[in-house]
Amino acid sequence: MANLTDQQIDQIFEACRSKVQSLAQSLSTNLGTEVQLEPGEEGQGTFEILNQVSEKPGIAITLQFDGFGVVCLIPDSLPLPDWYRSPDEAQKSQLQALSAEWSSALLPSELETTQLKAVRCENLRTHLRACQPTDDVRLLELSATAPGGGGTLTAIHFVMPVAVPLLEGFTGKDEPTVETLTGNSMAVDETAATIATDIANERSQNSAIDNRKQRINKIPVSLIVRIADRQMDLQQLRAIAPGTLLMFDKTYDSLLDVYIGNRLYCRGEAVKVGENFGIKINECNAQVIREKKVHQV
Repeated sequence: MANLTDQQIDQIFEACRSKVQSLAQSLSTNLGTEVQLEPGEEGQGTFEILNQVSEKPGIAITLQFDGFGVVCLIPDSLPLPDWYRSPDEAQKSQLQALSAEWSSALLPSELETTQLKAVRCENLRTHLRACQPTDDVRLLELSATAPGGGGTLTAIHFVMPVAVPLLEGFTGKDEPTVETLTGNSMAVDETAATIATDIANERSQNSAIDNRKQRINKIPVSLIVRIADRQMDLQQLRAIAPGTLLMFDKTYDSLLDVYIGNRLYCRGEAVKVGENFGIKINECNAQVIREKKVHQV
């Protein structure tokens, strides 16, 4: 697919408006940020959109497709948790979960992301410039207010489509300044072109490995979530009927086991994603703990 159609952008914008409560709940679950979200204004055109986007640091959520991308920009005036600037592995998983939940809630069924990620950015406007918004780029604003009507905190921006989705934020010492980018548009083109060239070279060098991975990646596997297990005699089994309550020796807040091919793969907690059930992974490479047998001497 070469680019997003106007109809698909309209669908994403409508999903943003209708699911603001789900998006706010996702922020609360993954970042501990309690806000109320309200649909705001739309914008169109590169110049207008860049002027609307904040120059503050924050988080950029990137959804990458075949040849284009969607970017969501969240300023740290939201406010964001202090750890977002240097997250540990568990906190990186929380950022990834936020990306996955928003992708699931907003994208039309025919759109499938090839990669998604949430990264820290020192300057959201700079990040968006380097993503190279297309000529037909559009923006939707969500206003974030404090719970209970405590006043507007900031604006979250959804921008689409962009030509060069950046899955890493500008965080180094050589980050281009806003003044440099504003005064010389060639700097933006050169920065984006360099990034695109590096990606192309890396893909070319690893094409043989990628081809083997692609063949393996297409093999379907069964994923099973096991809540709990217990043993019962045949008489109890035959007595099961609608309304029967089965009890298990497992607390309601315990992690659920995720099996791949009947082998324990990871553990996670149950979450609500929109109107669907999901699993937020807490442990990977999980192993079954077996009690040692007692040997009689």
